[in-house]
Amino acid sequence: MMLIAMLMAVAQDRCDAPTYASWTTKDVGNRNIVVPNSLIFSVRPDRRTSAMQMLSDKAWVLLDESRARKMAGFPATAENYRTPPASFPPFRRDPGDRIARKPYLVRAVFPGKAPSISIGWINDTLIVSTETLGCQPFFNEPLIVWLHQRPGTVAVNASAAL
Repeated sequence: MMLIAMLMAVAQDRCDAPTYASWTTKDVGNRNIVVPNSLIFSVRPDRRTSAMQMLSDKAWVLLDESRARKMAGFPATAENYRTPPASFPPFRRDPGDRIARKPYLVRAVFPGKAPSISIGWINDTLIVSTETLGCQPFFNEPLIVWLHQRPGTVAVNASAAL
């Protein structure tokens, strides 16, 4: 019994899952302007392949609202990724938001299936960060985000802790 407990403790100290995805970039530091979570959406599963192709050689793509509406899934929260809603809510901005924004398809890397997501800015660099607990493979994942400015570059970071 003691040997089993020791082996379990060793397994928790190590993760052999791949911790890199091709969209990962160098960490550029802390954001000084944060994008509210209510402006971040998943991409519908049936539109994911198309979104991935659109981002194959670009870190972001400006979408018109009708295309964004067709591609958008649910608000991109860890809770929704763990248990997806039964239906997709309407894709729109908060009506009280008075800042002019446009929908952008952007790259993200998920360190597992249900990470917390944080997006913000340093000057014209959009920083897309995700994090989670556990040992799961990292993978590329497109997101739709309402932004007030066009990104100059996109920095994509992901981390996981045991």
